[in-house]
Amino acid sequence: MSDQKIQNVLCHQKKHSNMSENTLDLKPSTDEIDLIDLLAIFFKNKVKIFFITIFFVIVSALICYKLPEKWTSKAIITYIDDNQLQPFELLSYKLKLFDISLNFDQKNFFPILFNYLTQMFLKRNI
Repeated sequence: MSDQKIQNVLCHQKKHSNMSENTLDLKPSTDEIDLIDLLAIFFKNKVKIFFITIFFVIVSALICYKLPEKWTSKAIITYIDDNQLQPFELLSYKLKLFDISLNFDQKNFFPILFNYLTQMFLKRNI
């Protein structure tokens, strides 16, 4: 083939191929973002961005106020029965082997627990 025909074939392939001209070049491509252009786009659309943000803030606030509170809980604290006290008595027996004594029964267990929880609450608030 002559040089003219080769040039025509290459030109035709170049026009109808899916490759861009950058891929035909052997120069390294740069994937850079121009920050000035990006800021210009933000400033151009700042009103639109502001109103979209305000819209979603209002929608999320309405959803938070309208949905029922599913995270609340209720608890009833009662005195323990003798059968519930047995694991603690077993623990007390095991601790006596190490000279640690736990003196509790059904009547003084609740005040001990209350004092412990109060101390923990006060430590967290300090």
